Order: sequence, then C-alpha cells, then structure tokens
Amino acid sequence: MEPYISVEFSGSARGHIGVNLSVTPDHIKETHDYEDEIDQSYLPAIISSCEAILVKYPIRDPGMKTRPIAG
Repeated sequence: MEPYISVEFSGSARGHIGVNLSVTPDHIKETHDYEDEIDQSYLPAIISSCEAILVKYPIRDPGMKTRPIAG
C-alpha cells in the first residue's frame, strides 16, 4: 500500500507473532527497521486498528497489489 512503510507478521510454533516494520524516507540512502515478537492474543486489536486505518485512509490506487485484512 505505502511504498515507504512495510509491516510483516509471521507466526511461530510457540503461538507468538513476529513483527517486522521497515520505514524508509529514501529507499536508496536510508532505512529504519524494527523487529519484535508479540503474543497472538494481541492480533484482534491489531487487525481492528488496521481496518480502522484503511477506512480513514483508503487505498487510492486500485492497481496496487495488497493482501486483504481477514476479519
């Protein structure tokens, strides 16, 4: 959706979710990465927050490749 922000979630066998966030104001010169692990019990609130963001700031480019948020 946003070329300068990337958020990825990955599940582990222990029931935790790996979170990788990458922000780059200039993809050639500068990148900021953040990694953490959260418990899966946080997922409903995260999904709800992401859906609220998409309602407030909808995707403007219908050709943009995105994965829908499952509710």
